Order: sequence, then C-alpha cells, then structure tokens
Amino acid sequence: MFRSRQMIIRLLLVLLVLVPALSACGGDDKNSGKTTITISGAFALYPLVVQWTEEYQKLHSDV
Repeated sequence: MFRSRQMIIRLLLVLLVLVPALSACGGDDKNSGKTTITISGAFALYPLVVQWTEEYQKLHSDV
C-alpha cells in the first residue's frame, strides 16, 4: 500500500513539473517579429522617452 502511494505521489510530481514546462514550448510562428512598446505614466518622463525612442531607432533602423 505504501509503495503504490509513493509511486502515485512521484508520478504526480513529475506531471506537475512536466506539464507547465511542455506547455510553454512550441510558440506561435505567426509572429512577424514586430513588437509595440507602450509607455505610460508621468508626463514629466515624456522628453526622456522621446530621446530613448530616437536613440533606439538609430541603433535599430530596420525596426
């Protein structure tokens, strides 16, 4: 009895680890590589965000 209970617990632990790990695999191939970054918050940060955007576009002109 104890041995079968221990086996069931081990099986459940393995499933508990494998199910989330396997469900995270195999992403969606429909993504074309485009990403939108949205900034929200205090208006005081707006000039800094504009500068970051310009610098990012200089470094990544293909985006």
